[in-house]
Amino acid sequence: MEIIYQGYHIPINENLLNEMNAWERLGDIIKARIAINGLMLDAKSAYENNILTRETGHVIVNAIERMEFKLQEAWGFSQDASYHSYQDRLCGCTCPWLDNRERYGVDQRIVSGDCPYHSKGE
Repeated sequence: MEIIYQGYHIPINENLLNEMNAWERLGDIIKARIAINGLMLDAKSAYENNILTRETGHVIVNAIERMEFKLQEAWGFSQDASYHSYQDRLCGCTCPWLDNRERYGVDQRIVSGDCPYHSKGE
């Protein structure tokens, strides 16, 4: 199922809504998804305009992580950062996507030293 909300096309897993009995929390799910999408667009714009700093990257990742916790709560899942996935798709992230994808559910992340979002820097 796809919901169009304020011009945003948001795919929603209707079977999961039923399974998690999350219909009454659908508004919270949509708000969290829109917020995450907005943060990802901000990151893309900063990266493409060459104004993304490590500090800004870390702020964006922290904001996305907070929204992913809200999304997990809205769906009725336990709040677990090891299942977060949006920050793996940030424009300009140089961390190994497939390696990190395979680690979902494990409290371990592979970080590239030059990633503007995830590396600790020098």
